[in-house]
Amino acid sequence: MVVRPTAESAREVSEPSITRRLVLASGSPRRLELLRAAGFQPDVVSPRVAELSGASGLVADQLVLENARLKGRAAFDAASVEGDVLLAADTVVELDGRVFGKPETEQEAVSMLQGLAGKTHRVLTGVWMAWRRGLEKDVFEEWVERTEVLFHTRSEEFIRAYVKRVGSLDKAGGYAAQSDQGEMIAEVRGSFSSVIGLPMERVTQVLQRWGLNPSGIAVTSMGSSSS
Repeated sequence: MVVRPTAESAREVSEPSITRRLVLASGSPRRLELLRAAGFQPDVVSPRVAELSGASGLVADQLVLENARLKGRAAFDAASVEGDVLLAADTVVELDGRVFGKPETEQEAVSMLQGLAGKTHRVLTGVWMAWRRGLEKDVFEEWVERTEVLFHTRSEEFIRAYVKRVGSLDKAGGYAAQSDQGEMIAEVRGSFSSVIGLPMERVTQVLQRWGLNPSGIAVTSMGSSSS
């Protein structure tokens, strides 16, 4: 499997003196694992929101960003206090305008992977981040990370065995990038961590600019702020 990273700079925001806590507004174990692997120790909340699906009429880019906003805003309004940094995300697979979410059955997962086999699809992760600043103006940042993934051509027998092994039902597109080891994935062009569920390159940049270091400890930083 070949991974070709791409760089995308984050918008510059300076920080005032304040202590911050990171809150992950997602029940995804993979997003939590990515943050912990990078040295962050977030609190986790799972906001109850009605997420939009591909049937909403939104194109994939709009869909993931709107779902990230819905989850992030719900947690921001309900569970945050001054100094908190909220992080929410949503990920889908898209091919030729068709959105592949999480399959509901093993057969649906097999059908998804058959449709993706031998082709290059896009993985889109919408990210919504917010810094609760109390009496000062809150700061927000959001974007869509786009990564191209090329799949090998695989037989139906291979795909069925793969689905049973990785547990496809909680994974967008029905595959597990973090444990794929080249079974389905031939090449990744962009952020590999975004394919898993969170583009850590840019997320880390924003967290550090907002005063959270990768040791998982909130730090106090100085400066003036702008949104």
